[in-house]
Amino acid sequence: MCLGIPGQIIEISNPEHKLAIVKVGG
Repeated sequence: MCLGIPGQIIEISNPEHKLAIVKVGG
């Protein structure tokens, strides 16, 4: 999976995943 900085890339594709990524990446 992606976390931290890579999370931003997923955020663009999946705004909803942003919440999950933010929790994982901090």
